[in-house]
Formats: sequence, structure tokens, C-alpha cells
Amino acid sequence: MPIIRKEFYFLRHGETSHNAEQILSDDDVSLNGNGVKQAEAIKDVISEFPIKTICFSPLKRAIETKNIAAKRLNCRAIEIEELRECSGSVWTEMNQKK
Repeated sequence: MPIIRKEFYFLRHGETSHNAEQILSDDDVSLNGNGVKQAEAIKDVISEFPIKTICFSPLKRAIETKNIAAKRLNCRAIEIEELRECSGSVWTEMNQKK
């Protein structure tokens, strides 16, 4: 089976108030003003890439980032439940020193 090489671009969601205040929670929060600016700022950059598909999580911050940053792209967008972040408690447990 031949290996097909494809480019992959990863874009994290813009900032939320929880990010700014270093709050670890399972809340589904929207972008804050800075997060909106971040998504706007990347819009011109990604419009130059040969993006054919956008995959995003169902979380508000991911959807908002996608809607803003990918506004100029003419490609399909697929919401993928499995891209949802693990819960704050799982992350804390994984990162505890043993």
C-alpha cells in the first residue's frame, strides 16, 4: 500500500476567559475579546493554505474560532465529537506527580 503524503495544519481555538484566568473546568465557554482578535488575525494566513477540509470539535470556542478564521475558505467543515477535550479532572489526574 503506498503512503500518501498530505499536509496537516493544526489551529487551536482562540483565547477564552477561562484560558486568560487559568481556570481549569469542563464549562463550554465562548471566545473572549482577545480570542476573537486571534481568530481574526489568523484568517489572512490560513486563506493562503490549500485547505480542503476543516475538522472541529462541538465546543463553542472551537466553532467560533472556525467561523471567524475560516470565513474566506471555500471548503467543507466537519464537526467531530471525538475532538472534544478531555475533562478537567482527567487532565488533572494525568498530570499529577506520582
